[in-house]
Amino acid sequence: MSSKRTEISDLTYNPVEAAFEAIVTIYDGPITARYAASLKAPLSASFETISAGMIIRANKQHRSTTP
Repeated sequence: MSSKRTEISDLTYNPVEAAFEAIVTIYDGPITARYAASLKAPLSASFETISAGMIIRANKQHRSTTP
């Protein structure tokens, strides 16, 4: 059973990059890790789309052997 959960904070839209930016916190058992995430998407994108993309990017960084 996994005790991993995520939290997205400080979500902003960067109009110059046409991307959403946020800090994604991953709680993975005793480990808490924070990652900066960016997702190119239109301002009209749904929160579900944005959050799913951010979590995917943060999880890739979390699993990486070179953070």
